[in-house]
Amino acid sequence: MNSSYLYSLQGCVSSLRMSNDLLSSSIASLDSGVNDLPRMKTVLKTDRVFEVVPESEVNTVKQSLQGEVEPQIIDLLKMADTAISRLERREKNLVAKAQLQEVRLQQATRRY
Repeated sequence: MNSSYLYSLQGCVSSLRMSNDLLSSSIASLDSGVNDLPRMKTVLKTDRVFEVVPESEVNTVKQSLQGEVEPQIIDLLKMADTAISRLERREKNLVAKAQLQEVRLQQATRRY
């Protein structure tokens, strides 16, 4: 065979080996990049769960809650009214007592 022909074949084989090495290193790089892909797919997976509730059920729960809370609110309002009435009576008593003390003080200063 001709030496230039052998030299050309040797160049082709060398180029083919370099291409093979480049492809091998590329595959290794890609493999390390996608090796964790199944785990990442699981980690990044989002489940959207929505539950639709009928409006009648919502109204039933609202009425039930209103039935539980309304009597408590009424009781608290009655207690507040009672406390306010008590405080108003106490205020009136204290004002009357203060006026009485003022009158007594004026009478005591007139005597002396």
